[in-house]
Amino acid sequence: MLPAVSSLGGRTVGDWYLFSRLRRLAGPALRALLVVLSGDPTSMRTCEAEITDIGHAVFEGRENFVKLNGIDDWVLGVHLDSATGRVWYRQDDR
Repeated sequence: MLPAVSSLGGRTVGDWYLFSRLRRLAGPALRALLVVLSGDPTSMRTCEAEITDIGHAVFEGRENFVKLNGIDDWVLGVHLDSATGRVWYRQDDR
């Protein structure tokens, strides 16, 4: 179950925002799914999420989500776009 409220960059976000982000990790546009959903994907009460092997590898740091799927997203006013190289992430000790 998702927490009712979380903090993201100093801003409080609700469960519907977090649920929408979770649904994107199972989205058909991704080449490598991090989770698979079952039940009703529009309902937090009846939707279930299961992490995939790739999801475990990303969580454990053995794979990189952006390298696998690319990214084109706005996060806290910053546009992350792997197609234009506008992405920064930690790799090894860099």
